[in-house]
Amino acid sequence: MLRINLLPPYIYAGKKKARVWTLWIIAVLAVAGGFIGWKVMLGNQVAELNKQAADLEPRAKQADDMQAKADSINKESETIVAKANFVREARSHTEKAYPTVVYNVRDYTIRTVLYSSLDPQGDTVSLSAYAPSLADVGHYMMWMERNASIRRLNIGLSGLPSFPVQPGAGGNQGQAASGPRPPGARGYDFTVQLTLVKPIPPAPTYGGAGQAAGGGAGTSPMGAPSGMMGPMGPGSGGAAPMIGPGSIGPMGASGAGARSQSN
Repeated sequence: MLRINLLPPYIYAGKKKARVWTLWIIAVLAVAGGFIGWKVMLGNQVAELNKQAADLEPRAKQADDMQAKADSINKESETIVAKANFVREARSHTEKAYPTVVYNVRDYTIRTVLYSSLDPQGDTVSLSAYAPSLADVGHYMMWMERNASIRRLNIGLSGLPSFPVQPGAGGNQGQAASGPRPPGARGYDFTVQLTLVKPIPPAPTYGGAGQAAGGGAGTSPMGAPSGMMGPMGPGSGGAAPMIGPGSIGPMGASGAGARSQSN
């Protein structure tokens, strides 16, 4: 059967417009619903992230506190390490620098001379000594002048007797025992200053409060203290050489070429 449409076209145009508007409204609602759903989803995610951040805040504070403690411990550790290194270096300096000087002085000290103190500082060594007679002081000076490690020898001696020396007279022979002088012994107390050819290496310093260079007593907590040496003479182990008659040549003929001065 043949179907013939006799209705005018404007009748169908209205229906098409209605469909288009319906589809457009549906599309707009779908897009708006999508945006609303996306916004709700983002809001849920933001809320979840805020909750996680709130849960992590105490941990973050704890982590900051732990980091601060770690930094404090590291700083204290650096200070302790610096002190340990200083003590180790100072001890090594003391063990290497001073024994050589002390042994050298010992090896050129006659047995009749006794020391009450030995103070090494820089290029000098100061000693307080005792000898039973002026002859022993002279022998000591002549022997010490042979020391190749000594550039100069200075002797300080008070109370010199008049010459010729009368038996039982002169100087400080009648003094009471002092320093290394044996009780009731007669003799002379004198001071010695040795100028070294090679100065003592400087002691290590710590923390910017550097001690004076020179490596002598008082330049470092680990340095050799003044008066570090006890009497050296009879009973000291026999390490010091014994001077006998004729064993020393004229004064000034030493290998070191040192000069002695007597006050």
